[in-house]
Formats: sequence, C-alpha cells, structure tokens
Amino acid sequence: MNPEEELPFASLIVPCRNEQKHIAACLDSILNNDYPRGRLEIIVVDGLSEDGTRSILESYRRKYPFIQILDNPKCYVSSAMNRGLRQAKGGIIFKMDAHADYPPDYLTQCAGFLCKTQAQNVGGKFVVRPGDQTKVAKGIALAMGHPFGGGNYYRWMHARRSPTEVETVSFGCFKKKFFDQHGLSFNENLARGEDVEINARIKRLGGKVIFTPDIQFNYYCRAGLKEFWRHQYSSGFWNVYGARYGTRLTVRALIPLTALLTLGAMTVLSTLFPQSLAVLSLLITLYLIINLGISLKLAWKQKEPVFFILMPIVFATLHLSFACGAFRGTLKKYAHAFQPQAAFAKT
Repeated sequence: MNPEEELPFASLIVPCRNEQKHIAACLDSILNNDYPRGRLEIIVVDGLSEDGTRSILESYRRKYPFIQILDNPKCYVSSAMNRGLRQAKGGIIFKMDAHADYPPDYLTQCAGFLCKTQAQNVGGKFVVRPGDQTKVAKGIALAMGHPFGGGNYYRWMHARRSPTEVETVSFGCFKKKFFDQHGLSFNENLARGEDVEINARIKRLGGKVIFTPDIQFNYYCRAGLKEFWRHQYSSGFWNVYGARYGTRLTVRALIPLTALLTLGAMTVLSTLFPQSLAVLSLLITLYLIINLGISLKLAWKQKEPVFFILMPIVFATLHLSFACGAFRGTLKKYAHAFQPQAAFAKT
C-alpha cells in the first residue's frame, strides 16, 4: 500500500511567540520529516510576535502552501492550541513546541504508535539542549537535566525502556476524534500546565496517555539568566495557581516553596528569638554545601572549571525564581478562594 494511504492526515499545531532564534530550525526539522507531505498541514499560531518571528513565518508560508499562520491575541499556548484545533483538518493532532527540533522519523513514529494502540495521546522523551553556545546557556541546560534542578522526571523519563501509561506527556500526538466526541479543548485560563490538565481530562474520560521511549526530540532551554528567571518564575506560579483549574500540584513545586517559606519564617523568628539565627544559618549552609558539591561534580564531569562558579548561580536562580513564582501562585490561589468573582489576571 502507498505510505500516503497508510498514514492518517495529520495537523501539526505550532504555538509560538517571539521565537526568532528557534522557529526556523523547528520548521526545518518538521519539513525534513519522512511523513508524506500530502498527508499533513502545519498550523503555526503566532502570539503577536514582536521580534522577527513573523517575517520568518511569512517566508515559509510563501514557499510551502501547506503552512498556515494564525494570530493568537491571548498569547497563551492553550488558546493557540484551540485556534489550531478549530482550523485543523487532520485525524490526528500534533502539539509541536517552537523551542524544539525533531528527528526525521518523529511524526511517523508518533502516528504509527497512536494508530496501532488504544492510546488517545502519545508522547516521547525530550533531550535538554542549550539554547545558545555560551557557558551560561550550557549551564542552564545542565541544571534542567539534573535532579537537583529539573527534578527526577527527566531521569525517570530517560530510564524507561518500554512504553508506559502515564499521567501526562510533553507536547503529544492526539486522536482528534476523541476531542470531537467529548467536546474537549484546552483550558484557556492556563498560561502554563495545559498539557497536564488536558491529559488529566483525557484519562478521566477513559482515554490512555502513553509515553514511549523510542520517540525522542530535542528541547532548547532559555539561553540567558534573565529569561531563565522569568520562565522558571512563571513555571512556579502556574504549578501552584494552575491547580485552581485542574492541574496537578507537584512535589517539584512544593520543595522550593516549602524551603522559601521556612527560610522566611526563620528570618522573622531570628529577630524575636536570637537562637533561631543558628538554625537559619545551618539551613543556608546546608543548601550551599549541596549546591557547591553538585556544581563541583558537574564541573569535573564536563571538564569546565568555570562551571564550579557558574552552576551554583544557575541552580540558585532556578530554585529562587521557581519558589518566588510558587509563593505568588499560592497567594493568588487563596485570594481567589475568598474572592471567587475576582478578575483573572494574565501572568
């Protein structure tokens, strides 16, 4: 049988905003996939980009007629997905990240696994890559791939050797029929965590979400400390506040939030009870020892002496920004509990 008759028509939805650095590589990797071009459409949903992203997209649209560009005034990934879903003609839907690139068999592997199983969503493992060639960018990628930074999920994901039913996957390949049957759409109240929330609803409706380690792609981290801080602050905020809209509060959010609250409480107590200052100093010292020890090990392993200085800063940036975001998310979440009619503010 002709491959174009075996594979279903696929709609690839690519949310993006200000992705001048990454969007061309993302689209090139999609275009270089072995999925039959006659069986796919690419829908790029742009959140009113203010850099050079839009001109790059227009150049691709002129060259490839199966690429569409839609506007996303809300700027959220969830609203981008819903605009793409309304336009999509495919029987399967790919959620593609603009901060990633994909191997040549990515689409066919996802579609093939989805079609031969009872899964409603299939996803693979991502490999963390630096967003630039600077030492800072490489340090950020190292931190996000280390349990002390990104948590144990990354290690768990790379330890899997066979397909596993899971709570959620990154991005994913969905059966559109399931969405249509149940009237599913992404929750546009969420700026982050929309994958976790939609997969939770899929599972509640009896669908299966499958992680398969044979599927793999590259994810590029933020390249500078400033944008890394903003990204992790947003992650912390939505990890906690998003629970108001059905996302799952993770241990990764609770640990830095608990540490921040403990340090804050001990700081206040030390002004009233001087002996508390010793406990505060001990906690800070313990964190520094762990941070420096892990950083030294990474610097030795990478043969990069500068990482002994850089990595403690990167780890501290990650932990503090995430914790501050989670703290603000907690305040806002419980403020809404007392003011259920309060207007939703975008973060």
